[in-house]
Amino acid sequence: MSFSLRQLRYFVATAGLGQISQAAVDLSISQSAVTTAIKDLEHIVGVGCSCAPFTAWT
Repeated sequence: MSFSLRQLRYFVATAGLGQISQAAVDLSISQSAVTTAIKDLEHIVGVGCSCAPFTAWT
């Protein structure tokens, strides 16, 4: 299974903004859609991304 550009875009927006809620506002989608996409991406890649604060990555 491979990840989509949409999932990657959501992840990058969240990492850049530091908050899933802010990324959702910026992307004009629901917070649950961002959360689901990132969780699916974590499953595909096999690495948990959300366990560390996104602000530490910027």
